[in-house]
Amino acid sequence: KIGGLLSATVSSVKPYGLILSINDSQDLTGIVHKAHYPTKRTDRLTEGAEVTAFVLDVNIDKKIVDVSLKDELVDRPLWTVETAASAPKGKKKRKRSGGDPADDVRAALVALKGTTISAEAQLSRSLYSVLTCDTSVGERRVKAVIIAP
Repeated sequence: KIGGLLSATVSSVKPYGLILSINDSQDLTGIVHKAHYPTKRTDRLTEGAEVTAFVLDVNIDKKIVDVSLKDELVDRPLWTVETAASAPKGKKKRKRSGGDPADDVRAALVALKGTTISAEAQLSRSLYSVLTCDTSVGERRVKAVIIAP
């Protein structure tokens, strides 16, 4: 799923980037372009290395998953309405604030409507682009994933 994380093993290092074997799938191959290498820990990107990758795009027909190893995507929690809905509710503090964590995410997304934001393009396809931006959900700073036409 776009915006999710997956575990993979570096199967080969190419001049343009990395080829990954996705640990939970024998059918899909991961591709990491050099522009999506992490800013730290690049010395560990060798054949056989285990990595956690951020999913940018999935092409089921070609069995290819475009992924990123960028620190800001892999190391930060990404909140969507779906992940917030499955998050455990806090104890008394959450009850006092009145609700479901998914409501906080929905409110943050609604608050962005009509505003100008700074977003970074992570991937561009003919029909859509995958963008990321920083935003606030309650008191948390999170990275939002935007699929834009």
